[in-house]
Parts: sequence; C-alpha cells; structure tokens
Amino acid sequence: MACFPAAAADPQQWRERSLRCPLCRKPLTPRAPVGLHRWLSVLAPLRHPLPLALLALAAAASFFLPSGPRWQVPAVWGVTVTLIVLFILARRRRPAASVTAVTPRTERRRSPATPEDTDRDSALARARILTVEGDYNGARRVLMDALRRYTGDPELNERYYRLLLVSKDTRSLRELAPHLLEKLVRLNRTHKAARFYLATTPRPIIDKSHLRHALAEALFRQRKFVEAAHLLRNLHREDSHYRQLEAAYLLLARIYLEGLKRPDDAARLLLYLRREFPRGRLARQVQALQQRVANTRQPA
Repeated sequence: MACFPAAAADPQQWRERSLRCPLCRKPLTPRAPVGLHRWLSVLAPLRHPLPLALLALAAAASFFLPSGPRWQVPAVWGVTVTLIVLFILARRRRPAASVTAVTPRTERRRSPATPEDTDRDSALARARILTVEGDYNGARRVLMDALRRYTGDPELNERYYRLLLVSKDTRSLRELAPHLLEKLVRLNRTHKAARFYLATTPRPIIDKSHLRHALAEALFRQRKFVEAAHLLRNLHREDSHYRQLEAAYLLLARIYLEGLKRPDDAARLLLYLRREFPRGRLARQVQALQQRVANTRQPA
C-alpha cells in the first residue's frame, strides 16, 4: 500500500522524480486513472492460483463433458464464477479486518498533541523569535504568561532564566535566580541549574543548604571544583541543623582531595566528620577516604 496516494498534476514532475512521499521519503509514482485503478483492485485476487485453477477446470469440463442436457456447460461455468466471486469477496474482506485490528494500537502510539502542548510550544517559539529580534520585554511577557499556566515545565523555566542572562537583567537575576535555580533542581534539571549558576554575574546568593548541596554535587561532576567548594564551605556554621551535613562535608572532602589537590584540608574535614558523626550512615566512606588521604601523603 502506498504511503502517500496523491499524484502530480504535471507529468513532467514524475519524469524528474522530484516529488517524494512525506512519510517514507521515496519518490512518488503516478497512479492509474480512478476507474482503471478500481477495476484493477477488484481483479487483483484473480492472480491467486485458486481462481486460475477453477477457470482451467471449467474450460476443460466444457470441452470434455459428454453430450447431455444444454444446461450442463452453463451450470459448470455458473458454479465456477460463483466460487470465484466468493473467493474475491473473502480476499477483500480480510485486509479490512487486519486494518481494524491494527488501528487502535497505532492510535495509542501516535497520540495527537494536546492543546496544552500546543500553547506551550507556541510560547517557546514566540519567545525565541522576540529574543532574536531584541524585544526582551515582549519575550518576558510571553514566558511569564506561559509560566502562570505551566509553572512546572522545565523548558519554560530554563528559557526564562536564559532570557534574563541574555538581556543582562542584573536586578531580576539577583531577586529571581535563587528561586529559579531551586525550581530547576526540583524538576531534575540540576545540571542546567549549575550551568546557569556559573553563567550568572555576580553569582547568586544561595542561602538554602539543600540547594547549595545540590549545586555543589553538579559542579563537582562538571569539574568546577572551586565553585563547588565555595558553596559548601562553612556550611556547618551557617546551618548546623542541616540533615545532610555529613554527606555535604564528605563531598567537600572529595573536592579538596580529588579536585583541588589539598589533602591536608581533606584530612581536617574528615577528622571533623569522625568526631561529629561517629556512627553516621557514611562512616565507612569517611574511613575509606581517610585511607586514600593517608596514601597520598606517603612518599613514592
């Protein structure tokens, strides 16, 4: 079955093979006239061996039947034509049943876009165009309107932060950056949040311990060791009740040892962890890292 049944009005286009099916990208071929195409589709089952065999048997019977009543030969051909017609009808009914069985599964696989998706995509496209044209205020209005309806959409939040960076809106970044970064972390876009944090000048002031910890982990994976250490340094003084302090300072010790090559600072931090969390859930990892620090201090 052809993917795309349309035919070109100009036959020259067919000779040039310039038209292609939008689904399979194969060159289109001209269709037969409607009447001829319909007859060919009706007679297509006659190519099957069974109708051909029935026709051959009827012809043989017509020639070799003994003399008898005049209705013998017409009866043979009548029965033959009836069987062939029934066979054609059965063949034409079978593809329709198979298409009916496949259609629901295909529809589930290719679900149409919802109005919400269309509105969101339209807002992203309009904001992109306005940003390229330099209409930052217009782009911001479009994104803010979309974010009121789809506040948890990651791409809208990323685009809004990126717009603030492009427009160099320092005041808005100072006020909104911590909130937007926390939102991206909550939406599992911590790696993007870390990149936005690095791209913001001056750096946003992050006063929430869990956000500092999350950004530091992402920066550590991105090998931005100085920035990661800056976020975690003195965390115990600024938030001594932070529940993940043991994990945060174990990460800081790794940053000192593996990234900044400062084993002495890592050793002091690990001693603090052994003293403050003697039975902590990360005690074994603290001991293992202490052993690595000791190995780096031994002369080669």
